[in-house]
Amino acid sequence: MSSSDAPAGIGAWSPPVLRGLLVAELRKMLSTSVWWALLIPPAVISALAGWLAPAASGLGLSPSLSEASTLSSFGAIFVTLLGVVCATSEFRHRTATTSYLTSAGRLQLLAAKVVVCAGFAVGYAVVCAVLDLSCVAIAGGDFTGGELVSSVEVALVAVLVYVLWATLGVGVGMLFGNQLAAVLVVLLYILLGERIIGYLASTSGIGRIDEYLPAGAATAAVTDVASSGGLGLLLQNTLPWGLALFIFLGYSLVLLLAGAAVAQSRDIT
Repeated sequence: MSSSDAPAGIGAWSPPVLRGLLVAELRKMLSTSVWWALLIPPAVISALAGWLAPAASGLGLSPSLSEASTLSSFGAIFVTLLGVVCATSEFRHRTATTSYLTSAGRLQLLAAKVVVCAGFAVGYAVVCAVLDLSCVAIAGGDFTGGELVSSVEVALVAVLVYVLWATLGVGVGMLFGNQLAAVLVVLLYILLGERIIGYLASTSGIGRIDEYLPAGAATAAVTDVASSGGLGLLLQNTLPWGLALFIFLGYSLVLLLAGAAVAQSRDIT
């Protein structure tokens, strides 16, 4: 229902209108296999990492740090791709015109996509964390000395980080419009681009800026709350998790706003 077709007294941002958009976006997501197909790789890796974590305890790798490393690196890629696919599927399947014309507005539609993707991101984080911790327990991992509390804290922060990754993915998807281009940009930046930027900064005398970049800040937010064990000196963060999360929030909002601005002016005819 478009804003012009809405009954009198019902605004474009009214709860009934937004609820309708959320239901529509949820149905779109559940009607495809993308959401569970993208969940399989991080779920499998989380379970495998949890199973192997007790064997690596002799190297100083605590269960919570193993969990943090898995969630913040491998899992983050797929939840970001989920946001990208959610945002660009309208353009790929040529349903953007219909969606824009029948919704209350482009910004309202974008907000619905962000909320739905954020909900799935929470599910991704919970599933991966539960699988990791369950496999650690089955393999005989040691949760004494506050390790269980640290692992739960890692999972809670990972939920927030995953929500921001999904939001960032939606922003990038809206910014590019083309699904393949957006996916390639996300993969190249996370897997290669940020490492190159960090290396160039360190070799040019600027110093270490890894944790001030998007993926680095997200990783620092998760790993900072983990008990580091014997690897503390190697993996010590310079930023507290709250500040790192705030920096990553800034990146996510900037990209989302940029995507929203482009979406507002994009020709869909």
